[in-house]
Amino acid sequence: KSLLNQPQLSEKLLQRSMRTISRFSLQCKIEKHKTGLYDFIANLKHARKKARHREFIQATVFGDYLGEVVTLVAHPPSSVTYKLTVPHNAVLRTAAGLNPEVWNKREGDAVRFMITLQQGGTKHELFSKTINPKYNVEDEGWHPVEIPLDKWAGQKVMLSFVTQADPSDNSFSWAGWARPYIAHSGDPVPQYFRFTGQRPSV
Repeated sequence: KSLLNQPQLSEKLLQRSMRTISRFSLQCKIEKHKTGLYDFIANLKHARKKARHREFIQATVFGDYLGEVVTLVAHPPSSVTYKLTVPHNAVLRTAAGLNPEVWNKREGDAVRFMITLQQGGTKHELFSKTINPKYNVEDEGWHPVEIPLDKWAGQKVMLSFVTQADPSDNSFSWAGWARPYIAHSGDPVPQYFRFTGQRPSV
């Protein structure tokens, strides 16, 4: 039959097809950029997730002037917890930040990013930083995180990525962890993990 005689795709079917293509494209990016000894986004399905809505925790892509970065979205309040054995000579690398699409929004407020590690009955706070690019231009961009894990080498731990915000208004708190992974301490550091600060002038 001529293409002119083919029935039109319904809007619902078209939207479903686009979502399928988008998910496939994201999965390809996750696999292509799979990183380090333990890639947290690649293992997201094995994590324990806690958030107000299921879609508040997911893998996606944040884009800015440094290019696209596969990101673990964690809209506050949220926690993503992994059970794993810490490799030897290991370091945890990621970067914390808000989606560039919300930097100019005035709704919502700051987001506190935390990483905790629980071993046995003891919980350790490994990282804590409050970021608010909506009101502080210095908070734009990615804020690198590098945490040596030598102290827990060979041990089974619970490692959590946590975000918190003002419960009265957490609008547009599109928080994310850039490509979190565990690497050998001497491995090269990605460019966006070394960047902190405002967008360049043009």
